[in-house]
Amino acid sequence: MTTRPSRPWLLPALIALILAIGNLAANWVAADLQETLEPVRWLVWAAFAISLVAAIVIAVREARRPADPAPGGRQAAKQYEEQRRRYLQRIAADLRFLPLTAVDIKAASAETPAEERLPLADVYVALDTKTRVPTEDPSGRKRGQEEMLGRPDERPWSALEAVAQTPRLVLVGEPGGGKSTFVNHLAYCLANAALDARGGWLERLPTWPADASQVLPVPVTLRYLAAWLGKATDPPPKTGLLLAYLASWLGENGLGDCLEFLTDHLQDGAAILLLDGLDEVPVHAAVLGRIKEMINDLSTAYPSLRVVVTCRVLSYQDRRWHLPDARWPTVVELAPLDDEKMDAFITAWYRQLASMRERTFKDAETSAAKLSRAVRREDLRRLARNPLLLTTMAVVHTRRDELPDARVLLYRDVVDLLLSRWEAVKLKGEVGETTWRRLLTEAGLQDNDVQQALWRLAYEVHAQLPAGADRETTADVTMIALEQALSDLHPQKSKDWADQVVAVMNERAGLLVEVVPGQLYRFPHRTFQEYLAACQLSSQGDFVEQAKQLAGSGALWREVILLAVGNQVQGNRNEPLLLVDELCPKALPASDAGWRQVWLAGQVLLEISLPRAQRRDLGSELIGRVRQQLTHLITHDCLTPRERAEAGSVLSVLGDPRDFDVLLPVPAGEFTMGSNDSQWEDEKPAHPVWVGDFRIGAYPVTNAQYEEFVLATQREPPLHWRGPRAPVELRNHPVVYVGWDDANAYCAWRSRQEGRELRLPTEAEWEKAARGADGRTWPWGNTFDATKCNMNQTGIGDTSPVGIFAAGRSPYEVFDMAGNVWEWTRSAWGEDLMKPEFGYPYRADDGREDQSRTNVRRVVRGGSFINDDDVVRCASRYWYPPGARSLDVGFRVVAPGL
Repeated sequence: MTTRPSRPWLLPALIALILAIGNLAANWVAADLQETLEPVRWLVWAAFAISLVAAIVIAVREARRPADPAPGGRQAAKQYEEQRRRYLQRIAADLRFLPLTAVDIKAASAETPAEERLPLADVYVALDTKTRVPTEDPSGRKRGQEEMLGRPDERPWSALEAVAQTPRLVLVGEPGGGKSTFVNHLAYCLANAALDARGGWLERLPTWPADASQVLPVPVTLRYLAAWLGKATDPPPKTGLLLAYLASWLGENGLGDCLEFLTDHLQDGAAILLLDGLDEVPVHAAVLGRIKEMINDLSTAYPSLRVVVTCRVLSYQDRRWHLPDARWPTVVELAPLDDEKMDAFITAWYRQLASMRERTFKDAETSAAKLSRAVRREDLRRLARNPLLLTTMAVVHTRRDELPDARVLLYRDVVDLLLSRWEAVKLKGEVGETTWRRLLTEAGLQDNDVQQALWRLAYEVHAQLPAGADRETTADVTMIALEQALSDLHPQKSKDWADQVVAVMNERAGLLVEVVPGQLYRFPHRTFQEYLAACQLSSQGDFVEQAKQLAGSGALWREVILLAVGNQVQGNRNEPLLLVDELCPKALPASDAGWRQVWLAGQVLLEISLPRAQRRDLGSELIGRVRQQLTHLITHDCLTPRERAEAGSVLSVLGDPRDFDVLLPVPAGEFTMGSNDSQWEDEKPAHPVWVGDFRIGAYPVTNAQYEEFVLATQREPPLHWRGPRAPVELRNHPVVYVGWDDANAYCAWRSRQEGRELRLPTEAEWEKAARGADGRTWPWGNTFDATKCNMNQTGIGDTSPVGIFAAGRSPYEVFDMAGNVWEWTRSAWGEDLMKPEFGYPYRADDGREDQSRTNVRRVVRGGSFINDDDVVRCASRYWYPPGARSLDVGFRVVAPGL
């Protein structure tokens, strides 16, 4: 049975009837009164007509409208909308503010008034991934290569695009790299867009698909799910576990009646599930195993559901956290912030503060400019590319209007900031008001005493982390351990006093954050846990012995040791140099663990700083020793490719002693050029080519070599440099962002310097140097191996120091002929993008080696860190316009004759 609502046309019809009767009745009044009422009667007739038309229109619409469902159905629809609204409001409220529990000005706790907190959406900066995709213009065509800065036909794939275009995505990143902030911002904007379709929220998600504009965000923090699972009684398996946790969370937030509609959205694919922090799930079969089982079951239980899983980079490389590739084939890594994104965040930060504090825009603009300059300091820029640490710097800069010189001083400022938050807490009790200062005074203590207790606590809980824990995992601090650490400070070991201190801490988030009320606490971020543990380590009388022992226990203590060294350096102590001596003895290591200690020794020297170390005789000797052993490490395939690349960048700062100018002989003779097996027609046919004697650079030209040229000639430096000098950590990397004309100008300058002809190689010379006379597919042979070159499967994700793949050398001992960077050649491709004017067979006299033609695209060879195994083959060819400056194109030189 169906019913209709009350008749909405009835009221206007009734009004029209009354007006008509009134006008007709006017005919019965006296004639002189009729004349007076005549203008009014016309108005009444107009009102009658309007009311009548309205009644007819409403009646027609009502007649055409299907019968309403039974009262119970209408009530169910109304209830559904109400549940949806309350759920979305809860999500929007939870994610509204920037999560500054670690580095807040005033806004770390939920109790802080909203007007004093920083809205997440107002300071959020869109993140990119390290994956690159084709660049297209609005018409869908590939953009012309001349229009591009960077790789001509590619651009970074944004994190938002990756999520929008991938049904099941694993998003990995470094500690503090923005993974959680990204998923929170996405969920927050989607929630608000569903609540207010006209609020412009989707404009904050510019590449989000229109057909997913009303998708329901379901954010789940996996460490909370893990904590719940540890206490749950007989939880269901697979996706039943997710539903049971959601039911629990909804119930705790007064949304228990929303489970059915939420489940429907998951089943229908009308939701996006954001599973944040897989790496924070503890390594316990009953927990991690079940959560991974739940995640892997999602594609079966909810085949049309969008799912994003976030995880730390190194954790995801560990099989314990890794998800099956068959179910989760797409894994993308967040890229560090570039200068443009750093500036965008800083500008948004100060604009928001200006609006909150009613500062003038001029003040905000000036402060933003000062911070932008400060984070470009050599020692801070790499830190500032991390979103969390950039936020930390912004907080400190806001308070001081400057940044300290060393990162340990930066952390010290932040710790002081967080401690000061407890100063403002006032607890009302039966015996009066309890404050932080009163409690310390009562026990005869100062802030330093509490800090040192937290040092010890951080050190102890850090030691409890498993050896394989990554840099983001923060250890649990039990209530018992916290109370014990605090009561030990009190002269009478008072537990009641310790409980009052904990109560003050709970009122406002600071150096400890309550995770499970009355049970568990954590340091707000792993960075601060490590810094406090480092303070404890650096205060020990046997620092060198302890640090060496910890260094041998794995990567868990690496950052703690470096921060402890930074603390000792501030005290002008000699122990850091003694630690370098222990980590890097004169004999070469015999194990991977020993090589990692050599790498750590190099990092310790950088923490000390070379000028400070060189002021001591021992320091000068140690710098030479560490340089020598790091050189051996990176040139003899020790450790993994990614570890070698990072160790090589340390060597770059210390001063890479290798001779990058060396040229290796390639004898005259015939070789096979091209490939009949390739999918690319421009490589066919394979054919014999004879080339004369020449010598070729053992490495691509490095930033250090190109810097000499820039300083000598005043030529425009590459885009990623800061002025005319190369970044110190990239001096032994191949130079990039150089065009064909730049490469030729370098060759001409160096020819003058050395008194002999140096030039770019021809295609034929390059390919012979890469593959030799036996026609091999890759420089090392015919079987591909991603550990022998820097390409997209190797896991480095950027240029690497030259010469770190000894097993990947060509038959003539030439390094980096596959991957790392594309390399310019002399040879012309032609003007046509798709079909080469100069194809195969190769002929040196057909005009392709004519250097006077400036309008033709030139051939590049070798592939880069971006490309796959097919592109880094010896026979692979590509092209660039001569003026193109790309992030993955460099060059090397040759000299005719032997």
